[in-house]
Amino acid sequence: MRRIAPILLLALSTAPLSAADERLRHGEQIHQLHCMSCHDATVYTRTNRLIQSLPALERQIDRCRDSFGFGLPDRGADAVLHYLNTTYYHFEQTD
Repeated sequence: MRRIAPILLLALSTAPLSAADERLRHGEQIHQLHCMSCHDATVYTRTNRLIQSLPALERQIDRCRDSFGFGLPDRGADAVLHYLNTTYYHFEQTD
């Protein structure tokens, strides 16, 4: 059993990421590159945060993308939405 555990851990650590995990990682990378240049994560965790729904979060991401000219394709904006909702907001998703 002692020999199996390290092999199992190695197999799990090299397993391909699921589509959701890949989307989450992609969203985090975009967020670090673009969003964190203007603000830090406290904007998502403060008690009086402005975003109160998933559609509002999506609109805010679009506003930032359009206002600052990130050239972010819809797939990237979707990944950022997924990352922020999974990490900070936890709004219920209907899809």
